[in-house]
Amino acid sequence: MTEVDQELVWALQRLPPHQRATLILFYYADRPINEIANILRSSSIAVRVNLSRGRKRLRLILENRCD
Repeated sequence: MTEVDQELVWALQRLPPHQRATLILFYYADRPINEIANILRSSSIAVRVNLSRGRKRLRLILENRCD
Protein backbone atom coordinates (compact mmCIF):
# COMPACT_ATOMS: atom_id res chain seq x y z
CA MET A 1 0.00 0.00 0.00
CA THR A 2 1.39 3.39 -0.99
CA GLU A 3 1.65 6.34 1.36
CA VAL A 4 -1.26 8.02 -0.44
CA ASP A 5 -3.38 4.90 0.02
CA GLN A 6 -2.52 4.82 3.72
CA GLU A 7 -3.51 8.48 4.11
CA LEU A 8 -6.80 7.85 2.36
CA VAL A 9 -7.59 4.83 4.54
CA TRP A 10 -6.71 6.88 7.63
CA ALA A 11 -9.04 9.69 6.50
CA LEU A 12 -11.88 7.31 5.57
CA GLN A 13 -11.74 5.82 9.07
CA ARG A 14 -12.54 9.25 10.47
CA LEU A 15 -15.79 9.63 8.53
CA PRO A 16 -19.17 8.74 10.01
CA PRO A 17 -20.06 5.13 9.11
CA HIS A 18 -22.84 6.01 6.64
CA GLN A 19 -20.60 8.41 4.70
CA ARG A 20 -17.68 5.96 4.74
CA ALA A 21 -19.85 3.09 3.47
CA THR A 22 -21.34 5.25 0.73
CA LEU A 23 -17.95 6.45 -0.51
CA ILE A 24 -16.45 2.95 -0.44
CA LEU A 25 -19.38 1.44 -2.33
CA PHE A 26 -19.35 4.23 -4.91
CA TYR A 27 -15.61 4.63 -5.53
CA TYR A 28 -14.08 1.27 -4.62
CA ALA A 29 -16.90 -1.17 -5.36
CA ASP A 30 -18.03 0.93 -8.36
CA ARG A 31 -21.70 0.54 -7.46
CA PRO A 32 -24.37 2.82 -8.96
CA ILE A 33 -26.32 5.13 -6.65
CA ASN A 34 -29.55 3.13 -6.86
CA GLU A 35 -27.75 -0.07 -5.87
CA ILE A 36 -26.02 1.69 -2.97
CA ALA A 37 -29.42 2.91 -1.81
CA ASN A 38 -30.73 -0.67 -1.84
CA ILE A 39 -27.66 -2.02 -0.02
CA LEU A 40 -27.82 0.67 2.67
CA ARG A 41 -31.64 0.67 2.77
CA SER A 42 -31.90 4.37 2.08
CA SER A 43 -33.06 6.61 -0.74
CA SER A 44 -30.98 7.60 -3.74
CA ILE A 45 -31.26 11.20 -2.53
CA ALA A 46 -29.72 10.20 0.82
CA VAL A 47 -26.90 8.44 -1.03
CA ARG A 48 -26.20 11.57 -3.08
CA VAL A 49 -26.21 13.70 0.07
CA ASN A 50 -23.84 11.27 1.83
CA LEU A 51 -21.51 11.28 -1.18
CA SER A 52 -21.42 15.07 -1.23
CA ARG A 53 -20.96 15.46 2.52
CA GLY A 54 -18.48 12.60 2.69
CA ARG A 55 -16.31 14.07 -0.08
CA LYS A 56 -16.38 17.47 1.61
CA ARG A 57 -15.49 16.04 5.02
CA LEU A 58 -12.78 13.81 3.51
CA ARG A 59 -11.25 16.83 1.79
CA LEU A 60 -11.22 18.79 5.07
CA ILE A 61 -9.68 15.87 6.98
CA LEU A 62 -6.91 15.48 4.41
CA GLU A 63 -6.27 19.23 4.18
CA ASN A 64 -5.97 19.52 7.96
CA ARG A 65 -3.67 16.49 8.04
CA CYS A 66 -1.34 18.17 5.54
CA ASP A 67 -1.14 21.45 7.51
